[in-house]
Amino acid sequence: MKSQFWKAPLGLLISVSLALMSMGLPAVRAQDDGVVWTTWENLAIDSIGDDNSGSRVSTAEVDGKAALMVLPSGSAAETKLAIPLSGAALAEFATYSRLELEVFLPEGNALNPNKFFLGMADVTDDGFDWKGGVFSPTQPQIGWQRVVFTLETSMRNLPAERSFKMFLSFFHEGADGKQPLSEPFYLGKAYLSGAETPPESAEVLQVWAAWAAKDISRIGDDNSGSRVEAAQQDGKAALRVLPSGTAAETKLALPLKGADLSDWAQAEQLLLEVFLPESNALNPNKFFVGMADVTGGEFNWVAGVFGRLEAGTGWATVSYSIDPAMRNLTADHDYMLYLSFFHEGAGDKQPLSEAFFLGEIKLKLSPKTALEPSLWTVWQAFNSGMFGDDNTGTRILRSEDVQTPNGSPTLKIVPGGSADETKLAYPVSGTNLQPWLDYGQLELEVYLPEGNSLNPNTFFLGLAEITTEWTWAGGLFGTPSGTSGWIRVVFPVQTVYRRLNPNGTYLMYIASFHQDANGNKTPLREAFHLGSIHLVPAEKSAAAETSQESEPDDTYRQEVAILLNMDDETLIEAVARETFDYFWFEVNPANGLIKDRSTPDSVSSIAAVGFGLAAIPIGVDRGWISYEDGYQRALTTLKTFTSGGAQGERGFFYHFLNMETGERAWSSELSSIDTALLVAGALVAGQYFADSEVQQLADQLYANVDWEWMRGGAEMIRMGWKPDSGFFNATWDHFDESLIMYVLAIGSPTHPIPPSVWDKWDRPANVTEGYVYLPGEPLFVYQYPLAFLDLRAKEDAYVNYWNNAIKACQRNRQFALENSEKYSTYRNNVWGLSASDGPFGYRAYGAAGINHDGTVAPYAAVACLPMTPEIALEGTRALLSEFGTRVWREYGFVSAINKDENWYSREHIGIDQGNILLMIANHQDGFVWRLFMANPHIQRALEKMGFVDSQGDYAITPRYLNQLLGR
Repeated sequence: MKSQFWKAPLGLLISVSLALMSMGLPAVRAQDDGVVWTTWENLAIDSIGDDNSGSRVSTAEVDGKAALMVLPSGSAAETKLAIPLSGAALAEFATYSRLELEVFLPEGNALNPNKFFLGMADVTDDGFDWKGGVFSPTQPQIGWQRVVFTLETSMRNLPAERSFKMFLSFFHEGADGKQPLSEPFYLGKAYLSGAETPPESAEVLQVWAAWAAKDISRIGDDNSGSRVEAAQQDGKAALRVLPSGTAAETKLALPLKGADLSDWAQAEQLLLEVFLPESNALNPNKFFVGMADVTGGEFNWVAGVFGRLEAGTGWATVSYSIDPAMRNLTADHDYMLYLSFFHEGAGDKQPLSEAFFLGEIKLKLSPKTALEPSLWTVWQAFNSGMFGDDNTGTRILRSEDVQTPNGSPTLKIVPGGSADETKLAYPVSGTNLQPWLDYGQLELEVYLPEGNSLNPNTFFLGLAEITTEWTWAGGLFGTPSGTSGWIRVVFPVQTVYRRLNPNGTYLMYIASFHQDANGNKTPLREAFHLGSIHLVPAEKSAAAETSQESEPDDTYRQEVAILLNMDDETLIEAVARETFDYFWFEVNPANGLIKDRSTPDSVSSIAAVGFGLAAIPIGVDRGWISYEDGYQRALTTLKTFTSGGAQGERGFFYHFLNMETGERAWSSELSSIDTALLVAGALVAGQYFADSEVQQLADQLYANVDWEWMRGGAEMIRMGWKPDSGFFNATWDHFDESLIMYVLAIGSPTHPIPPSVWDKWDRPANVTEGYVYLPGEPLFVYQYPLAFLDLRAKEDAYVNYWNNAIKACQRNRQFALENSEKYSTYRNNVWGLSASDGPFGYRAYGAAGINHDGTVAPYAAVACLPMTPEIALEGTRALLSEFGTRVWREYGFVSAINKDENWYSREHIGIDQGNILLMIANHQDGFVWRLFMANPHIQRALEKMGFVDSQGDYAITPRYLNQLLGR
C-alpha cells in the first residue's frame, strides 16, 4: 500500500521527521512506478516559503488523494515555493537523476501553469549560492500528471553539513510573456527516478604515464616560449612547465603515433593531472587540448576542447570531454596533441610567469555494455539477387573472400566507375522495419581495403515507401569510425523512421561516396564490402528522448561545405538569398499571409508578414524575383489587411491569423507591437513601389492604426487587447523593441500620441558599463527597431541606441565566451542568445546570466552584422563549421540549437528570418534604412522625440548619465 503525500488529517500541519534518516531508515521507498521521496512527504507546510511571490499553501484532498493546495497571489508573474532542506535530506539526489512531481491542474481554472521550474541554492549561514535550475519539458494537461525535472549535476552533489533551499516555480507563459495565476492548483507526491550506478567496466588508460619516462626534448612549445623539465612534486614524477612570462597562452605540443592512438576510438575523457602552486601570484584558469594530423609535414586540424578543473590549487585533475573527431584517428598517421594553459579575467588573457606542474595524462574509456548489439536478421539473410543499383552501375555480389568479424559472408560492392555515388537499393517490408522502434541507432559494418586508391568517406541511409507509389520517407548520414579496414558506420534512428507503415513495402537505399571539403564527389572504382547491420539500444535519458537531432539531406551538407569556402561578402549574400525564400514560399499566395514558422500546420504571424513585406523589395533589388512578381505579392498582401481580409479592430490586427481565412487564430490578442512591425514592413514596401497602389495601401494601413485608443486610458501603449477581457494591464513602459512602435505612434498622420510619452519610457541603465538594457538582455530587443530605423550617429536626450546595440552584441558574444566551459554550445566562437525555441520550449534567453541553458539562436549573431560585423561574421562561420547540417536547413539557419541537451531545431521562424534578412541588407548597403527613413512621418516623429546628431561614441548621453548619478 502506497503512503499518502500528506499523512496528517486535512488542515493539520505535519511536523518534520528527518530523524528517520539518522536512524538508518531508507530515504526512499520502492514503488511499482518509481521511488517515493520521503523527505518531501515529511515536510511541515509552515516551513514552505513563497520566495516573495505572495503564494500560500494548505493541505487538501483531490479525487480522494491527499495533496498540497497552492494558492497564487493573483498578481505575481510567477507562483513560487521555497522549501528548506538540509544536505542530509538530499543525499539520495546523488543516486537519482530525475525528480518527478505529481501536479493536478483543475479543468475549471481559467489559467493554469504551463511552465514548471525547479532550482536549488545553498543558504548556509544566510548566504545564497545558486547551485542550478532546470525547466521541465513536461507538457501540461488537465488533471493529475507527473512533471519531470532532470537534475543538473550541481544539484545532486550536496554536502550534508550545509543548508539548502529548493525552489519550485509555476507560471503561465504566452505570446505576451508571463500572466499571473490566480486560481489554486495542487501538488501530490514526489518521486525520484533515473537511478545511476557507476559503470564497473569503465577503464582508465595511461597516455603519457610519467613525463620522465618519455623524451621530453620532443615536447614543443608551439611558439609560446614555454619550457619544460623533469621534476618531482610532492614525491610524484612530474613535468615542470615554465611559462615565458610574455605569451598570452602557455602551450605544449606532444607528438603521438601508433600505439599512443590505439585506444582513442573508445575514449570518453582525457584526464590531465596538474599541480598549481598556492604561492603563485597567477595560475592558469583555462585549459585547452587540441589535436592535429601532421602526417608528411602537413597540418590538418582535427578538433579541440576546453577542460574543467576539479579544484583550485595543489594536485587536481583537468577533465576534457573527447570530441568525436578525436576518436576517428588513422593508426599510421602522425599527430600532435596540443595543451594550452592561460589565465583569463574580464575577457583578457594575462601572461603566466610562474611554474606549474603536470602529472600523468590518462584516457577514460567509455563504459562497456553487457548488451551486445542486436543483429537485424532481415539484412543477415540477404540475397544479392534482390539488390538494385538505383541507376548507378553498381554491381552487388555475395562474397566469401572477405568475411565479417564474426565470420559471416559479405556483400562485395563493385562501383560502376562513373557515377558520383555508389548505391544499392534493397526491398523490405514495414513489418521487418518495426524492430527499429526499440533501438537508438543502426551500425553498418563496412570493409574498406587499405590498398584502394580511393575509398568512400560518406555514407547515407534512406527509405522510400513503394506500397502504391514511390514516396520518400526520410534519410540520414552516418558517422564512420575509421578510413580503412573494418569500420562501423553509425546512423542515429531518425524520428520519421519510427513512423513506418507496418503493412507497407519500402526500398532501403545505401549510398556510399567520396567527397572533398568543398562537397565535390569523385567516382569510386574499386570494390569494398558491407557486413552486418546491428541495432543498438537507445539510451533512456531525458536528452535522448527530447533530442531532435538527425542528419539532413545531402543537399544541405554540400551547401554548408560550399558556404564555408566563400569569402565574407559572398557568404553573407548566400545566407540572405536562402533566408529570403522563407518569405516567398511559406506564404498563402492568395492573401499574402506568411507562416509564423515552417511547419505544415502553422498559423500566420502578422509580424512575419511585416518582415515579409520588407523582404519583397530586397528580393527585387537583388534580382531574386521580378519587379512585377514582387509588386503583385505586396499588393495582394496589403489588400488583405486594408479590405477586411485579416481580422482586427481600429487598425490593429490579431497576433496570429488563420492562413486561409485571415481570421483570429487561437485566443490571440490584438497586438500593438506586432501591428507596429507589420506597418513598418508595409512602409518599406510602399516606399520601394512609390507612387503606386502599393504605396497608397501602405499609407492607408498606417493611417488606420488608432494608437491613442491602444493606450486604453493608460499613459503608455498597452501590450494588447482581447474582446473577452479588454486591454492588457501590461504596457510598453520600458526599454525594449517597442522603440519602433513609439516612433510610429508619435509620427502617426491620423492618431498620434503625445511626444511627452517618450520621456516616460523607462531606460534601466548599467552606469558602470554605460548602457541601457532590458533585464535578461535577449538580443532581439536591440535589433528589431534598428532593422528599420537608421539611428547611426543619432541620440535622443537619453541614449545613442546604435552604440547601445553595439554594446549589446559585444556583451552577448562575451557572455558566451565566458560560459563556454560550462556550455559546449558556446565554444569555438559560437554565440547568440535571444528569444528563441529551446529544448524546453520558447524562452527569452539572454546574456544577463539569469536565463540561459546553452541554447543559441543563430539569428541573434547574424543580425549583429551592421553593428559588429567582425564578431557577427565570426559567429556565422562558427555556427556553420561547428554544427553544419544541424544548423542549416531549407531556408538557411534554423531557429535554435543546444549541443548540451543534444537538441537541434528543424524549424525556421518568420520573425527570426526577417531579422536576419533585413540586417544583412542594411549591412550591405543600408537598403531597408533608406526606404524606411524616407517616410516623412518617421522623420517628423524622430524630431518630436528629440533625436539629434550624436556628439560622441557613448551609449548613455552625458546628460542622462549625470542625471542617473544624481549630479
